[in-house]
Amino acid sequence: ISIATVTAMEITRQGFREMEDLESFVPSVDIAANLHTTSITIRGMGNNTANLSVEQSAPLFVDGVTFGRGSMIDIAFLDVERIEVLNGPQPISFGQNAVAGAFSVTSKKPTPEWEGNITSEVGNFGRFSVEGGVGGPVSDTWGIRVAGQWDQTKGHLKDIFTGEAFPYRRDALGRVIAQWNPQENFQALFKIDYMNRKS
Repeated sequence: ISIATVTAMEITRQGFREMEDLESFVPSVDIAANLHTTSITIRGMGNNTANLSVEQSAPLFVDGVTFGRGSMIDIAFLDVERIEVLNGPQPISFGQNAVAGAFSVTSKKPTPEWEGNITSEVGNFGRFSVEGGVGGPVSDTWGIRVAGQWDQTKGHLKDIFTGEAFPYRRDALGRVIAQWNPQENFQALFKIDYMNRKS
């Protein structure tokens, strides 16, 4: 299997802030985003459509759970530990829809010591983004990590009738991960993801 891996350190160092930025790191990947969904092709194979109900030919798997629709990509990119891009058909390991390949995304988990991070970005046309995460041990057997993101842009065009800028987009993302290690050979992971998009 041909695999390209991008770590959290590389994502931070290269300044990647969304999934589309991976195009410059993984040569065989093309990611086209619009207001509502994202189309992915790997090695020229995929489905380029804005239909929200269409399953991707290169699906995302976040911590082993499938995120088949392109509209789910933003929540997948929140608080990432690493991203593995598998090139070529992967139907045996990742299901019949993975005819172009697959993305395996691993979220940051609770750490043995408390740690956190926060990043922010401000730009033209009402561009504002802030993202952060914090995690650590709650007890000897429990750990928790909480992450969130607020991302908005007011657009570069202006409606002459209403005076409002467009295309407007605002994303609010959140994730809570709780990890339970009651003994050395057992681990349970509980995760809640939340995403709200207004555009």
